[in-house]
Amino acid sequence: MAEEQQTQFRFKNGMSNVVTSFIYYNSLIRDTLEYCIKKDKYDVNAYNYRKNGIMNEIKIDSALHNFLANNGENGQKLLDRLNDFGEQIYGEDSTILKVDGDTVRVDHAQHMTIIEQVTTLHEEIGSIIKLHMNHMLKEGLMEKELEELVAVDEAYYRGVLMLNITNEFEAQFEEFQKVMRENEGKQSAASNFITQDLSKLAGLYNFQKQQASIRNDLFTDASDKLNNVIEMSQGKRNVPQGKKFPDEFQEARDACFKLIAATENVWREKFVPAVNSLVASVNEKKSNAQTNNGGNEA
Repeated sequence: MAEEQQTQFRFKNGMSNVVTSFIYYNSLIRDTLEYCIKKDKYDVNAYNYRKNGIMNEIKIDSALHNFLANNGENGQKLLDRLNDFGEQIYGEDSTILKVDGDTVRVDHAQHMTIIEQVTTLHEEIGSIIKLHMNHMLKEGLMEKELEELVAVDEAYYRGVLMLNITNEFEAQFEEFQKVMRENEGKQSAASNFITQDLSKLAGLYNFQKQQASIRNDLFTDASDKLNNVIEMSQGKRNVPQGKKFPDEFQEARDACFKLIAATENVWREKFVPAVNSLVASVNEKKSNAQTNNGGNEA
């Protein structure tokens, strides 16, 4: 019965379906972060689903492709970057992901590429979503179901992103400490290289925080804890007495998990019927087009 109700749900205006298509594409970008988590096995079907959506959605007559194609040089630049992202991560010549039998082989030395690309591209598509949402609010076209989906989608994404930044920052910082010990506390080419990655991760954290529009206590807590441990690693803040860096990273990680746990199922509950509405709308347009073509030929 629940599945039947989800299938029957339809948005009242077409722009809601357009925004849903943007959210769908952004979810594929977000879910690419799974490959920054070291696992024994990755689902090939999930990989193929993401690959197909990311690489092909911007090549067909989709809402995202049309919006970018009709927005001049800036639109074309983002279209090119999305295409490059697909090729770099999922393409046949990718050095990051490769299908190997019934799993996906991941080069975990390239986490930084995934995190950086996901952060910047997701925020750019997020700005397009905000643009459409502001227009809908202004014109009185906003639908409650879409507004709720957009809010939980952002909260869920930020939890997943900050978790990955936390994990990568801790791994890089541990490597930095190891290199410094081995070199008797002196800077070296190796430590400088790691420092650059740590600085980049801190910059990505700050960038996504500046772009955030949610007001959520769980997000604020996770964000604050991640910010604190980053500043501790930079010497801007003292590690609390009786604690060590692993304790602080674990606190930040736990806070991210709480945000994810509070939003993941809610996101899915709101995302599935919205996508069903989008698919029904696309199929309806195709059916009408075929009927009209048939009538013209007759």
